[in-house]
Amino acid sequence: MVLGKQIACVTACYFGRRDNNHPAYQQDPLFYLKTHLKYLPKSIDKIYFICTGQTQKNLKILDNLDKSEFNREFEILTKENYGGSYTGWEYVLNKIYKDFDLTILIEDDYIIKSNEEKLVEYFIEEPNLFYLCQLWSNSPYRIGNQIIEGHAAISNGVINNLLYKEAKEKNIHFKLNYAENSNKLIMFENQATFLEDYKEKDYLIKDITEKYSSPFNSDSIKVMEYGNHLGDKIFLPITQKYINDENN
Repeated sequence: MVLGKQIACVTACYFGRRDNNHPAYQQDPLFYLKTHLKYLPKSIDKIYFICTGQTQKNLKILDNLDKSEFNREFEILTKENYGGSYTGWEYVLNKIYKDFDLTILIEDDYIIKSNEEKLVEYFIEEPNLFYLCQLWSNSPYRIGNQIIEGHAAISNGVINNLLYKEAKEKNIHFKLNYAENSNKLIMFENQATFLEDYKEKDYLIKDITEKYSSPFNSDSIKVMEYGNHLGDKIFLPITQKYINDENN
């Protein structure tokens, strides 16, 4: 619990080939998942891992996880990779939104190690805040013939479960492409559109960059930094700069 709020974390996991890898991932496909179990703050009430990709292959990899190694409350779910992280987040949210006040939605190659209370403070100060993302962009984004005016450019964030419930009751949902043959273009489409219906209905969406720094892993070496460079870093890309067990 954080500042009186029950918090869940939904981590979207992927065990396949990646463009940007932490060197440890090459040795252990469970590296990112284990990093979340090791570093996510203990104040988070429960962690849910949604593993997308080929289900049978994922289950075989997950057989190698020794759950007794981690003193955490967590659950692992699997689904085929239709639509990437965004359909995975939605899949879990629809199971748990009634059980928690807020839910962190995060990719497995990013981590929150501390300062989680700073995220919760936004929702205490603004109870009508629907989604708080790592970085919002107002630049137009083209999806085929469609222009998206504003989207979560770094989509890791926190969702208000009470407002998610309210929206569901009004038949407002994540706007997603569930194509079975998902590729990078569909992933980018879902990133640009998953909050679109809430935005159109004037649900409040904002990012953390006025107060805090938002580092982005642009490749395996270079990390770009957005937002307030003097502010704390809350969402960290899992790179050797931020996650190196020899120094942490």
